[in-house]
Amino acid sequence: MRARLLALLVLAAACRDRGHPYPPEVVENFLRACIATGGSEAACQCSLDAVRRRYTIDEYRAIEQRVARGEVLPELANLTADCRGR
Repeated sequence: MRARLLALLVLAAACRDRGHPYPPEVVENFLRACIATGGSEAACQCSLDAVRRRYTIDEYRAIEQRVARGEVLPELANLTADCRGR
């Protein structure tokens, strides 16, 4: 069931103009990671939309690398703060 919902979210994200275009695998990875850490589908989609409006794919990939190194990015948390609780 979750896999089906995730697939629908990925498709919906790909079909709407939600900011900078991201490859489908980036969208899927973002949503999967967000949901796996306890985010609701709505909050995760909202967060992805906020990130895509702000960052190009190259900027986002640089952010991913910083997060993978363990950096805490308050600017990212601030950007997605309005999405919490959805």
